[in-house]
Amino acid sequence: MPVRFGRSTHWYWWRRSSQALFALKTGWNAWPRTLSVKANPTPTIEYPPELTDPRAWVFGDIQTGSVWYYSGQTAFKLPFADKQARAVIWQFVASRGEPVFLIRDHDGMQPAISDLEQSGGQLEHRGLVMGMPYYRVTWPRR
Repeated sequence: MPVRFGRSTHWYWWRRSSQALFALKTGWNAWPRTLSVKANPTPTIEYPPELTDPRAWVFGDIQTGSVWYYSGQTAFKLPFADKQARAVIWQFVASRGEPVFLIRDHDGMQPAISDLEQSGGQLEHRGLVMGMPYYRVTWPRR
């Protein structure tokens, strides 16, 4: 059956279009002319200069991304390595003679700290970073 556009169809579309235009105009008039959005200030986190030294090795868990984001210093996630991998890491880093720091930012760091101490490393408490203690790692002279 063919569709016929009679008088009732014409009035129907005219009425629907009028309603849509009225809704758009009402919404446009209700919209505020200026948006008052208050900017949220970006936090600035200052890291100690010894952690941002380009020669420094920084190890941690949760804060490694923050160290990179706020200071541009590469930091390494340590808990994902197994005991043998950590032993190789400690041996390599100790042989280079560069400063090594460890951020104890999670309880999962305890096995890594135990492995470090078993390999002869000593932790010297240096302060807090974002509320978490960080240590300088030293090895006895051989």
